[in-house]
Amino acid sequence: MRPLFITLLLCGLFLGHVAAEAKARDEKAEQLLNDLRKYFNDPREDSFYVAAENYRQYYLQQKNERLYYKGYEDEILHDINFNHFYRAMKKTKAMQADMFERKCTDEYYRATYLIGMIYSMKGNIDMAKHYFEKAIDEVNHSNPLNLISIYIDLANIEMDKEPKEALKHLDTATAIIRSANLKYEYSDAIGFKVIIAFAMNDWDLLDESYRIYRQLEKDYPDEFSTTYYNYVMICKLARDGRYDEAMAYTRMLTNATDRYKFQLDICKVAGDSARAFRALERFQEAKDSVNNVIMSEELIETAKDLDVAKEEHRNEMSRLKERTYIMIICLAAAVIVILACFMRSRRIHLKRLKQKNKELEIARDKAQESERMKMNFLNNMNHEIRTPLNIISGFAQIVSSPDFITSPEERKEISYRIQKSSNNITCIIEELLDISSKACVRYIAKDDNISCNVLCRDIIEKFVIPSNSSIDIVFKSDLRDSFMIQTNCEELRKILNCLLSNACKFADGGTVVVKSQLNRSTKQVEISVTDKGEGIPDEDSEKIFNHFYKIDNYTEGIGLGLPLARRTARQLGGDVRLDTNYKDGARFIISLPVE
Repeated sequence: MRPLFITLLLCGLFLGHVAAEAKARDEKAEQLLNDLRKYFNDPREDSFYVAAENYRQYYLQQKNERLYYKGYEDEILHDINFNHFYRAMKKTKAMQADMFERKCTDEYYRATYLIGMIYSMKGNIDMAKHYFEKAIDEVNHSNPLNLISIYIDLANIEMDKEPKEALKHLDTATAIIRSANLKYEYSDAIGFKVIIAFAMNDWDLLDESYRIYRQLEKDYPDEFSTTYYNYVMICKLARDGRYDEAMAYTRMLTNATDRYKFQLDICKVAGDSARAFRALERFQEAKDSVNNVIMSEELIETAKDLDVAKEEHRNEMSRLKERTYIMIICLAAAVIVILACFMRSRRIHLKRLKQKNKELEIARDKAQESERMKMNFLNNMNHEIRTPLNIISGFAQIVSSPDFITSPEERKEISYRIQKSSNNITCIIEELLDISSKACVRYIAKDDNISCNVLCRDIIEKFVIPSNSSIDIVFKSDLRDSFMIQTNCEELRKILNCLLSNACKFADGGTVVVKSQLNRSTKQVEISVTDKGEGIPDEDSEKIFNHFYKIDNYTEGIGLGLPLARRTARQLGGDVRLDTNYKDGARFIISLPVE
């Protein structure tokens, strides 16, 4: 739940300074800390930025690197609080670079933790989890208090999908809190446990955690945290069946996303599907509103960076011209020997300038290509997802109509069209998830000892040729059936299915040939897939392996199959390439090491 993150940020901002105040009670330090507290929630960011800079400079002079980076962290948290994620990420990277330069190894985990936090607030849970776990590895475990916020944030991001894992992380944080006898933080942790128990529908755990929470309120009223009080009451009232009272508490939540999310959960517990649907609509609207703010912020900040880069380039060109004029004036008064040296120097300078201009042209071309790819991707995604969704929606309305009467053949065709559209959407999402997950994977286990011929025959046998296609798939092999290679069977199966799908999609009838052979010069097994289609132009022979690139934007697919196939093959120690010597269609070759 993203808003719970914001709550933790606001609470953790100044609690993190407790140790600082205990060590530095001078008036200057207290004034700087008070300025941070005063301007943190002020949307007029300049005042807070000045306060944060003053705070950093003060502790830099004191040679207190921990509090120096705390000033960095507070400014980043302020940006996160106002949805400036692009700006926050840039500052985090700058802080990380500063830590590396100063070799502050004990502080590395802070930057890593903040990067995870930014990803989590943007909804990228996998990347957030990766950086939180990396931060745990980087923390100096001799001071376990530094682990509390990381484990709590891990619990927060996993609460909706993996509540049991979230509970484990929370229990770890709670154990650290109890060992340090932090009563305020302990009441926070117990309140959070009530929320997780509600997400798990574990009513026994909820009741027990709620009992402890209220007992802590009685026993330690001055050290009791009310951070999660409204959330706790919502969960308890919903669990007790007092749904109207629980709904009333949701209206006290200041964050719209939290408000509608809990209203949706209450309706689910109550079994009120109609109200649940309305709450879901409001929840999605609130999430979309937040996402729009994030996207707008990133676009604005990116545009600012581009403007800065352009201005720096103009200044650099201006400085180059000034230096050139000065050199010409000075060397004009020199003797012929000096003039000769000047001419040689000028030629070198112009050569460098030409190289810089060439590099700028390359950068411009890459930017234009990136923009084109982005627009193609958005158009393809709009078409590839909207079209099957419209088909599913249209046929669903027809079939659900009480007046709908049709023949078994028509029903079979409708069922086929709906199933095909559903599979298309599923395939697109799986490709996007697969290409994203494999970007972080460095190694694929190669533990399967398989026969190339047996695998190819099995894939061809199970491959479903489109009903409207006259394609015939033929397998040829120069290998014996007993010839084995060690690789990953499932990943190789995905690569072959991708190449077969492309061959059937682009071939104009005829025969698709799958052939396996041994390339003795490279000591690699080569499996080729050949079709008799229109082929691929030479200038596109490598572009087709770029993400989202499509030669024909009106064909099915989003341009991820071939890039994913090549990446997987390379992770298996081989490659996927286009045979540019074959001109009667297209031939793709998978090469894999024999050993």
